[in-house]
Amino acid sequence: MRQTTMADRASESCGDEEECCDDVEGDGGAPAPASNNRVVYQIEESLAGNVFNAVCPELLVTAFGDTAQDARDALRQQVAEYLEDCDNLGVLDETLIEAGFYFDLDPDTGDGVWMSNVVKPVDGPDIVIL
Repeated sequence: MRQTTMADRASESCGDEEECCDDVEGDGGAPAPASNNRVVYQIEESLAGNVFNAVCPELLVTAFGDTAQDARDALRQQVAEYLEDCDNLGVLDETLIEAGFYFDLDPDTGDGVWMSNVVKPVDGPDIVIL
């Protein structure tokens, strides 16, 4: 499993049935809403007959292609359109939270990313028993 950015998507290579993750970059800026931040999600690939299948299990989005790269590209497009539709409806943050994403804010830089709990499980709280 690895993270990719928009810049290195063209060079990304994942093997059959290998798990990858992807992110969709926004315009940067304030930590909320999600439309202004990156969304990092998992990509699962498989080969069914002569067709490659790419799935984002968190968002329940699937795409197909003649090659693994075609399937990943189609999935990225489907996920981007889905997230854009959610944003236009004003339910993007709610949709991401219900799908198991959390907002991971870097306190040093103030940059944030919506991270899938599948890609990077959320850190638990530090509990001290006195």
